[in-house]
Amino acid sequence: PGTVEAVLKGYLGDVNASPGWVGLALEQGAQQGRFPTSLSPNAFDSVGTTGLRPFELATLRLQNMAGILKNWEALAPSDPALCIQ
Repeated sequence: PGTVEAVLKGYLGDVNASPGWVGLALEQGAQQGRFPTSLSPNAFDSVGTTGLRPFELATLRLQNMAGILKNWEALAPSDPALCIQ
């Protein structure tokens, strides 16, 4: 229950959500050298200044994916017969 609503908020944004955690997560990833490494704290203010902003969340998802792909050899299972989803 609530999955579709949560997914839609990720794409459309949520003016009632607290956006602080996304900025902190992006900053933490940037400090560890994950792309993008040079975002200013107000980089997404042009698309809104309150709530969860979809472009900001999408950038966090991109940063996470880049971190996974960069370290794929260490993160992938050692058994090549395993199906990864």
